[in-house]
Amino acid sequence: MRVAIFGAAGNTGKHVVEVALERGHEVTAFVRRPEALAAGRERLHVIQGDALDAGAVERAVAGQEAVIQALGLGGKGDGKPNSLVSDATRILIGAMERAGVRRLVCMSNIGAGDSYGEMPVVFRGLLMPLFFRWLRPILEDKNRMEPLVTASQLDWTLVRLPAILDRPARGRRRVAASAREVGFRITARDTAELLVEQLEDTTWVRRILCASN
Repeated sequence: MRVAIFGAAGNTGKHVVEVALERGHEVTAFVRRPEALAAGRERLHVIQGDALDAGAVERAVAGQEAVIQALGLGGKGDGKPNSLVSDATRILIGAMERAGVRRLVCMSNIGAGDSYGEMPVVFRGLLMPLFFRWLRPILEDKNRMEPLVTASQLDWTLVRLPAILDRPARGRRRVAASAREVGFRITARDTAELLVEQLEDTTWVRRILCASN
């Protein structure tokens, strides 16, 4: 499958690229800094651009069969309000609809939307305040992003994730419709495998899933 990956050089995105290549997909990696991604591999095409540049996004989406959106601020961000992911997703959805590319797999966070109320009380009451300075802007942006995806005419899947750790894959995942049924962390490699699997699996089309190790 021809797939464009946005956020391809990020902490999770680089694993998404690797998994997609390993599984035989033809990958277009959309990155701001091409040097951050090892090029020269078979079936890998690297496009330099900014996810907020509509023209660049149009060029990356053209001719694709699917898109994986793995955009993020990297790490915890800086704790300041931002709209990067929601703004970029709005541009991406428009480009996909105009190009006739229907399949979108999109990363989000557990804590966004109705999943906030599904998290354990101990997390919401004790742990969340400890992290809220940097987590709040991220969740606010995902709360703006998610309705854009679900209101689109695309064949979307939203994947809500907990803390993503850059550690060796565990190879075991828990996937459910509710955040109540998953844990607090997942490795970047396990995340990548889950995202790439959604390209051809119709189980979660036009649905939101939560996942963890």
